[in-house]
Amino acid sequence: MSNQSLNSLALISARFTHTALEVLSQLLAASLVALCQALDLRALQLSFLASFRSEFDEIVRSRLTSLAEKDIYALEESGWHALLKGFDATARIDANERFNIISKSVREVVLDFESGAKIQSVVDHLQIFTSTLAESLQLRWSLHREAYLTTEGVGDASPFLGIASRRIYEFVRRDLGVPLLHTKKIKTQKAESSVAAFDREDETPTVGYFTSIVYRAVRDGRLANLSIEILRESRCVTNSVST
Repeated sequence: MSNQSLNSLALISARFTHTALEVLSQLLAASLVALCQALDLRALQLSFLASFRSEFDEIVRSRLTSLAEKDIYALEESGWHALLKGFDATARIDANERFNIISKSVREVVLDFESGAKIQSVVDHLQIFTSTLAESLQLRWSLHREAYLTTEGVGDASPFLGIASRRIYEFVRRDLGVPLLHTKKIKTQKAESSVAAFDREDETPTVGYFTSIVYRAVRDGRLANLSIEILRESRCVTNSVST
């Protein structure tokens, strides 16, 4: 209509661009918090399994004494693989029920391991083997989880990560101070809580509070600066390898 020079859409475009960046920053902040949470949960499981392997072998040897030595060794390997699958398949289940299910999945391996006349000797010890394994898993998992969650504990997913992922993870966890979120670190804000009361230092923050910390780092450019550093370092590593 020949009026573009007078009624420019540039300001409208700028406002929508600002809104898009705002939403993108919020999504990025929430994603980083969730990803660091997932990394810690995976590291928690991997470190637990590494520490529990020897105890699992001891339970197999002590509760299934009727098997020959070569059979015990083979059963340890088969049972351990079943236990690993059980951990992945029961990640959404509460601990009390979870470890009973995992133990029963290992029990199926034991039953399939022997046949014929030997199966009766295995069945005689199967119930106590299953209950012992479930109790040991729950006890050791609880102790390991508590140690991982405490500030003085072993909780750190860095050893399991690559260079770039480790830098981002350490930036969120150490530089920004966003912890692994669990019951003692977060709270659900009550409707009657006032903003003034919620801002007090003695109040336990919400998930949104920690997400806001990451959001501010996204908006003020700290995350972008870190990303540029990572790209420069990776480029230097690539150049040194190629030369």
